[in-house]
Amino acid sequence: AVVSTQSTGRPLFTAICHFLLQRPLFDFQDVPLFYSMFCSSGQYFKQDQNWLLDVLCAAVRDEVDYKILARRHVLPLCHSQLYAPGTDKHTVKLIKKLFGKV
Repeated sequence: AVVSTQSTGRPLFTAICHFLLQRPLFDFQDVPLFYSMFCSSGQYFKQDQNWLLDVLCAAVRDEVDYKILARRHVLPLCHSQLYAPGTDKHTVKLIKKLFGKV
């Protein structure tokens, strides 16, 4: 997220800054921006999705993280995207990597 907020020209800049500026505290028991990024229909939806999957792959470490993902229904949504028509190979690779970590 930090790299995406360093340059206003990056597609994710607006979404991430908007999210960070509208909250006084960061909730570490949530998956921020998951629904807006993963289910994005904007011009850069593939970039949004793959950026989020990259972050999740880097962040998931233990059972606590798994429980957070389960509570927010992240894994079933990723599973449905895995077999959706039009899902590119890079997205499939990231989803499989995420499943390998949980």
